Amino acid sequence: MRQPDRSGGMSQTPTGDSGRQTGALRRVATAATAVGAVLLLGACGSDDEPAAPSSEVASPGDSAPATPHRGERQVTVEGTQRRYHVVIPPGEATMPAVVALHDAGNTVDGMQEVTQLDRAAARHGFAAVFPAATTEAKRTWNAGFCCGAGPSAGVDDMAFLDAVLEELAAQERIDADRVYLAGVSNGAVMAYRYACARADRVAGVGSVAGTMNPDTCQPSAPVPVVEIHGTADEVVPFEGGAMPDFVQATRPAMGAEALAARWAELNGCAGEPTVSGESPVTRTRWQGCDAQAGVQLIAIEDAGHTWYAPEFGAVQGAVDATAEIVRFLGLDG
Repeated sequence: MRQPDRSGGMSQTPTGDSGRQTGALRRVATAATAVGAVLLLGACGSDDEPAAPSSEVASPGDSAPATPHRGERQVTVEGTQRRYHVVIPPGEATMPAVVALHDAGNTVDGMQEVTQLDRAAARHGFAAVFPAATTEAKRTWNAGFCCGAGPSAGVDDMAFLDAVLEELAAQERIDADRVYLAGVSNGAVMAYRYACARADRVAGVGSVAGTMNPDTCQPSAPVPVVEIHGTADEVVPFEGGAMPDFVQATRPAMGAEALAARWAELNGCAGEPTVSGESPVTRTRWQGCDAQAGVQLIAIEDAGHTWYAPEFGAVQGAVDATAEIVRFLGLDG
C-alpha cells in the first residue's frame, strides 16, 4: 500500500470510485444544499435510527474484488454507549483505515451512501470506519468552537474517537500508523480538531467543506491535509467570515484558502504554493513540507455546501471528493 501523497500533488483527472445510486444521491445532494445550515449545525437532529445488529453481515455484491466484512461496534465512553460501523476487507495483513465523520444531523448510513467510501475501501484494501455522533448533541460533533448542540451538550467526542482508534488497533487488522480522518461540514471540523490535538494518531486528513479554529490548532507533528471546498458555499463560506448557527447567531469560520495556508505553515512547507487547473476546478499545492506532509486545496467554482460527486452535475460533480481523498492519502494503489 502506497504512503500518502505528502508532496500535495496528485493527478488532475480524478477516476470514479463511485458506483453510487444516482437517484438517491441526487436527493441527498439537493437536501444538503437546501438546508446546509441545518445539516452543519444540527439544530433539528432527531433520534438515531435503530442500531444495526452487532453480528457481521456480508455486503451486497459490487465491483470490489472481494466482499468486505461489515459490522456494528459499540464502545462505552464516560458511561455512554457510542457506536460506529466498520467495513473491513478480507485478508490477513494489516491495513490502513479511514475514519469518516458525517455532517451534523446525518447518520452513518447516510455518510456511506453519499461518499461510497465503503466501496472504495473494498476496492483498494483499506478499512472504512463510520462513527456516529450522539443524539444527545442532536447528531452533531463537539468540534470545540463549533457547531450547534455539540459544544453546548459537552459530549466528549475526542474521547470517543480515542476509544474507537484504540479498539480498532486491538480488535482489527489496522495499522495504527496509517489511520486517516475524513469528514464533511461539521464532521470535517471535528476531523481538524482531532488532528490538531492528536497528530501522533492521524496520518492525514481529507476534508470537504470544512473549517477550523486556528487559535487552538498546534499539532505535535506535521499532518498531510487536503481541503475540498466550493466557492459558493453559504454555510461554511469559502472566503471565511460568519457561518450560521442555531445555538448562537453566527460563529466565525476560517476561509478555505487561509485554512490551507495555515496547515502549510504548521507543516513547515517551503516556498510559495503552485496553482494549476482550469475552471471550475483549481488546485493549490504546498510542497517541500516537513515529513513530506503536503497540503492541497481543491477549489470548485460556484459549488455549494455538500459532498462532491460526479452524479451531482457539472458544478457539484466537478470532482469526485471520495476519489480525490483516497488518492491524496495514497490509498488507491
